[in-house]
Amino acid sequence: MEPNTNEATAPKRLKTGGKKPIIIIGVIVAVLLAAYVGLCAYANSLDIFYPNTTINGVDVAGLTAEQAAERLRQEIPEETVEFYLPLADETGDGESAPEGDMLYGADPDAVCTYRELGITEELDYEVSAQSAFDAVQGRSSFFVKGWEYLACLVGADGQLGVVLEPEEDIFQVKMEQLSEQFSREAQDASYEVTEDAVEITKALNGLSVSAADLARTAQERWTGSGNGAAASVFVNNARILPAKTLTAQEIYDDCSGVVKNASYDKETGAIVPEEAGADFDVDEAQRLLDAAAPGETVTVPAQVELPAVTLYPLLIGKEAFLAVQQDELQWALYGIPTTLLFWLVVAIFYVVRMRRAVRRAKVDTEGGAQPGGSAGG
Repeated sequence: MEPNTNEATAPKRLKTGGKKPIIIIGVIVAVLLAAYVGLCAYANSLDIFYPNTTINGVDVAGLTAEQAAERLRQEIPEETVEFYLPLADETGDGESAPEGDMLYGADPDAVCTYRELGITEELDYEVSAQSAFDAVQGRSSFFVKGWEYLACLVGADGQLGVVLEPEEDIFQVKMEQLSEQFSREAQDASYEVTEDAVEITKALNGLSVSAADLARTAQERWTGSGNGAAASVFVNNARILPAKTLTAQEIYDDCSGVVKNASYDKETGAIVPEEAGADFDVDEAQRLLDAAAPGETVTVPAQVELPAVTLYPLLIGKEAFLAVQQDELQWALYGIPTTLLFWLVVAIFYVVRMRRAVRRAKVDTEGGAQPGGSAGG
């Protein structure tokens, strides 16, 4: 019987399976668990903040709660808050911003430090630092602390924030100051005709910002906490005071071709200013006005006809008249009584001298007559 050549020549199969891979995986898991338990034990033993930890943007990594409080006391009062006012003369155009919405400038209208707003060095930073420490490290379970430490180590979870209440009196005083700084009266459009031009001042809307509204907005948008960057407060409850505007055409209609001399109104006692006539390019004037910023003054070249009588000579004449009247009044009040007093003193002086002369003459007369009478006896 011939041997089976297929079985003789077939390759031998290796045995698969076994417990070796399971043992390797088990060892790895055991090492990882042991490492994690060791990490949890290490994190649990720390009385300092984990790596990459910040409180309100202040780096407190590696510090105890007490040390962190001192650093907060030094740095937080120096942080800043930026206040932005609405552009009173601009609103949304419907394209870049919704139509009618308030727009704000790119630069802040005021920058205040936390200290100026009442977050001073006198606050209890020890309580804030300890509460931040407890919130992350003091109240977590043993096996959670390892994970929290790893999260902070890679910078994923180390930004803490605490709310600091400003000192009320300092905060309110600053709100009053900012209210006065932000509020302004409306500036109506105006123009002045000079010798060779018309100077036009573009209208500037006013703003009214009450201290109470400003304080409410600041408290809503700023809680005394931060992340190290400047906090932003957009004042959205300012009241806009509209100013009276003038177009170039309205100015042209008002001053072109009209020349009036200055005059004095005897009935009212008022001086009526002169009016010069001016002729200028209305389209060019409007272009300059459109390009100007609110409150800015532009100069429009013009052909100007000046009046023959201006306000200045009349004012000089009126001032001279008033000066004469003032001099007369001063003479009536001071000159006449002083003159009368002078002559009264002179009269008294001469009366006294005359009485002394008469008395002396009488004494001399009586003294000369007595010796003669004795001889005759």
